[in-house]
Amino acid sequence: MSERARDFLHLCWIAILEEVGNYYKEGNGIKYRNVQRRPGKYVAKEDGVWQRKRFGEDQEAFVLNAFVRHLGVMLADTDLWHPNWCEPEIIRGSSLNMPSLTESKFDSIVFSPPYANRFDYFESMKVELWFGGFVKEKTDLQELRKSSLRSHLSSDLARDQEEFETLEQLIELMDRSASSWRMGVPNLLRGYFSDIVEVLRHCRDKLDSGACYVVVGNSAFGGMIVPSDTLTAEAGLRAGFREADIWVTRHLTVAPQQRASLAGLEGFMRESVVVLRP
Repeated sequence: MSERARDFLHLCWIAILEEVGNYYKEGNGIKYRNVQRRPGKYVAKEDGVWQRKRFGEDQEAFVLNAFVRHLGVMLADTDLWHPNWCEPEIIRGSSLNMPSLTESKFDSIVFSPPYANRFDYFESMKVELWFGGFVKEKTDLQELRKSSLRSHLSSDLARDQEEFETLEQLIELMDRSASSWRMGVPNLLRGYFSDIVEVLRHCRDKLDSGACYVVVGNSAFGGMIVPSDTLTAEAGLRAGFREADIWVTRHLTVAPQQRASLAGLEGFMRESVVVLRP
């Protein structure tokens, strides 16, 4: 079997881990199927019973069927590939270090950064990271968290920050008694948009033509909407792009605990595509 075929099957295996495992993603982390949530506590389910209820009597067949089914989806996707995609270049690394990853130039760049919502995706994806071989020690996971784009509170918020006057004006309007303020969200936002500027500078350097398309979602903290789409557009202009457009794509739900303080502003909770042209 070729190395490419092994990688393809390995990716399929990683993709079904949640379906065939004892865990599932919920919110900003993972929960476990072998326990049941009760008021104020979790109670263990009877071993052997919950597995049969979830996976059936033949658990090996359940896993194999899930694998084959997902493999079929992946193979069907290959029929949609553009003819020029037959030899893709796959690069593993951080967008914050893009110049050191490749010397290639691109016609277009499409990506969606982690949203500025405090979600630690390393926590919700840790099973895939371990089984995929992306981390081998606990310290590897910690290092990934620290060096990642500053969208969560476990990242290195002490790294250099850019002056961003528009953002500072927004932070000044936040409720300083809110829990998000006490947790350090203002500093997180400063780091986040500083990193977005840095990533977009790399994108600008890598673009020969076309445009950069960035899918972002707005968030809310301290009684204020954080307009990530407009701030990302401004970040793109700072990074050297000459034009910025915002395509609003869908509405995002306001968290129940913030609905009262955000009354009348709900329409600004949205997901958008920011289009940056050189």
